[in-house]
Amino acid sequence: MTDEDWEKLGRDISNNTHLNAVTLIRALNDQNMPLLFRGLTRSSSIGMIYFSDNALSVVGARSMVPFLQNASNLTYLGLSQNNLQSEGFNALFETMRDSPIESLSCRGCGIGSIEIENDFFPKHL
Repeated sequence: MTDEDWEKLGRDISNNTHLNAVTLIRALNDQNMPLLFRGLTRSSSIGMIYFSDNALSVVGARSMVPFLQNASNLTYLGLSQNNLQSEGFNALFETMRDSPIESLSCRGCGIGSIEIENDFFPKHL
């Protein structure tokens, strides 16, 4: 897919008010993730995201931050088997403190340490 295709996919998902879950496995990387989320940021219906086993690092994780800050229905985020490392995990986790997130899966993401202050801990986890 082209860069424009990734951004258009994000907009199309965002404009679909009936879509509850998005699954992309072995499709994303640090180059196309920001493009997807540039279009996806306004989505209000997404409740579950399954982005396991992609080539995502801290760059890909940080591109999710604007979406996560506005994701009023997101209850599940699956990012297992990515290379988020501690920095990417901590950035995502702190962003979700006011979100409705109930379940977060980050197995096999190279997380060596978790450094989160109590004030940043998601309320529903």
